[in-house]
Amino acid sequence: MRPPPRREWCDPGTVRLHVLALLALASCNSTDLVLKQPLVMGCHEAHIPPASCPDLADGVIAYINEDKEAAERKIRRAVAAAAPGDVRKFIKALEALDSLPGSDSFMGPVREVIAMLDGTAPSTDGPAAPGQAATAEDDAAELVQKHPKFPELGATRPEAKLTCEHEGGYWLDQGAKVGCKIEGVNIFACALADDSTVTACTHWKLGAEVADERDALSETNGKPTAVSLGERGFRTYAWETPRKTVKLTGYGAGVIVTETAKAPDETAASK
Repeated sequence: MRPPPRREWCDPGTVRLHVLALLALASCNSTDLVLKQPLVMGCHEAHIPPASCPDLADGVIAYINEDKEAAERKIRRAVAAAAPGDVRKFIKALEALDSLPGSDSFMGPVREVIAMLDGTAPSTDGPAAPGQAATAEDDAAELVQKHPKFPELGATRPEAKLTCEHEGGYWLDQGAKVGCKIEGVNIFACALADDSTVTACTHWKLGAEVADERDALSETNGKPTAVSLGERGFRTYAWETPRKTVKLTGYGAGVIVTETAKAPDETAASK
């Protein structure tokens, strides 16, 4: 006798499961199709390095599709080489997704990505449980962010790179601009002259207060020569020395200090 025909696909329960699976797959693919082009275009318009744009778009889509831990790593890698201002432009592109059809289905996770890029959200790893000590790696990264080392004016490109590597940072080299990040946080960003020496350098100091840093800089550079109010409501101090200009201001998580070398004719005029 022949065995009875298999009837799994005819069973109503099995049919419902397959239909639900197909609908879920179609929903994911539909979201991917709707978002991929706007995300890539928004990345290019924000002037984020073009090679990073496909990964950045894929990371956002993967985050929406609930693969959050892997997606966050991909997103952070993609924006690591981008300037803070360019990341803010991409955030605007993410906010604009709210105008797309069906945005209610994906804007929740997109807002989490925005918070991540804006520096207002913790890692998906979450905070340490009560009583659980932070890892030595996290402690070391935070220590560097609070007390960063940065290249002096006149340092060479290899010297700047070595400073970053000694701090355990991620080295960024864009020709006339170089920089260093640790866990997605800016440590320093410098401009190079034609001879590949540092002519200007900005460093970020996590958790520092404007007043404390002003006093420390005044000890080495004298009294500030100018004080103004920045766009974000933080005071901006400036020092003019014979060889360089120093500027200090604050931001939401600490202070920013920029040193700029004076041209030889400016140096001679100040003597």
